[in-house]
Amino acid sequence: MVYRVARANSKAEKAAVDEVLAEFFFRDGEFFRQQRTDKEIIRYQKTEPDREAKRANASERQKRARDRRKALFDGLRERGIVPPFETPTEELTALLSRHASQPVTRDSRVTQQPVTRDDTATRHQTPDTNITPNGVNRRKRPVATLDAGFLVGQGADRRHAEDWLTVRKRKGAPLTQTAWDRIKREAEKAGISVGRVVELCAGKSWQGFEASWLDKPDPPTQPGARQRPQQSRQSAIDEGERLLFGGGS
Repeated sequence: MVYRVARANSKAEKAAVDEVLAEFFFRDGEFFRQQRTDKEIIRYQKTEPDREAKRANASERQKRARDRRKALFDGLRERGIVPPFETPTEELTALLSRHASQPVTRDSRVTQQPVTRDDTATRHQTPDTNITPNGVNRRKRPVATLDAGFLVGQGADRRHAEDWLTVRKRKGAPLTQTAWDRIKREAEKAGISVGRVVELCAGKSWQGFEASWLDKPDPPTQPGARQRPQQSRQSAIDEGERLLFGGGS
């Protein structure tokens, strides 16, 4: 058996194996043993319980971390906030702390579930094309967005909230906490409720809101947009003829 393991076929090779066994090993029944090897095996067996305990502790820490993240996601969803699954736990905790006093909406139509590391499929992986050759990640950091349930909790009508979010989505501007804080400040300047602001934005297809817009007769136009002519084409022709031929008063 030893010769076969060592692949010793010739007489010279088998003699070399016998010489090594005689110098470094001793026979114990059908086996060859070595003192240093026996010591290492005994040492390893003594530390095995410690390693088992460490693995159990690590597994328990991961379970607590998963339960904590799930509770944070559940608390935020109940308040109409659905952050991306990559959001760090520290940011989730801070976000929930800022909205702790907000009433719970429990919007049954919110179906997005947080995806944790253990829920991610790993059997079929694809290359990450967001990584450049020099190791820079081109992927933008995900931003937590607010939904209709959140706006309802702030005092907005649900239909107005959904219509306004549709407008913002069409313009590629999801409602973030920063954008909402700015809109609330403008609502305070204008002296109206945030619910009224949401209604105005939904009705006029405004992406955002500024208090100064209420002083203007028409909603603000986009930069570069053509202004509506003040006179009709026929009126312009009549005015031109009057100037050229002196007709009319």
